[in-house]
Amino acid sequence: MDWTSTVALFGGPALYLIGRALFLRLTVRHTPPAPILAAGTILALLPVARHLPALAALALVAVILIALVGDERLSWRPTAAAK
Repeated sequence: MDWTSTVALFGGPALYLIGRALFLRLTVRHTPPAPILAAGTILALLPVARHLPALAALALVAVILIALVGDERLSWRPTAAAK
């Protein structure tokens, strides 16, 4: 893949995760570290993903996001307002 498509494929989810973390920080004053770590991992894998086929790069992003969802699901604690 060329740089343009690799940055689009990996930059979109990373930008979403950073934006969501910033939104949580500004609204509820709490940012879980997992989305920031996942965004950093996605951005760190950009050079590696450039040499992968497109489907393999997409699978790599999907695996990272699925791991993030699993981590958030296992570490979620309901607040008093959610009970």
